[in-house]
Amino acid sequence: MARKKSKGRFQGDVWFRENVHDRVMCSLLLPEPRTQRERRKLLSLPVYKEEYRRQSALFRQERQDKREEHIQSRVEGEQENLRRAEQDAIWGQAHKNDTEEVLLKYVRRCAEERGKSPRMRDVLGGTYISQRFGSWALVLTLAGLKLPRGVEPPSQRTINAYQKKHKEKAHGSRKESDN
Repeated sequence: MARKKSKGRFQGDVWFRENVHDRVMCSLLLPEPRTQRERRKLLSLPVYKEEYRRQSALFRQERQDKREEHIQSRVEGEQENLRRAEQDAIWGQAHKNDTEEVLLKYVRRCAEERGKSPRMRDVLGGTYISQRFGSWALVLTLAGLKLPRGVEPPSQRTINAYQKKHKEKAHGSRKESDN
């Protein structure tokens, strides 16, 4: 039987009551009333009221437990992100003098180990490498790897800008070595 949602009430209350009612009906092994009269009669039974109170308390506790579990999961995720950021920073410091080709070889090796193109978070130092090149999509493109689903390819303009910058660096280092 379809229930009308009453206006002016918070819909979460309707949702809560419907869930508890369904649990009571299952617990008492009762069929759903066919008419409004049968429904009113059912709702007035002491056994229904008692079971409703019990199921309501259980349902509230389950919801609270889920809420706390969700909060704990978020806190653990944030701690993991901080730990990973620290590791990436340490890795970046250790590899700040690596050439870009060495970094690309490292990313290719990570892809080989995974058996597919890695996401930035899958590579230790991924944040550092991405910042050094300008974007993770550019890193994967320059490494000759397939972009994972959801990662937009870098524009040709971005690739050209990187290549121009890279050529300028190469010419600058040659001039320094000639002196």
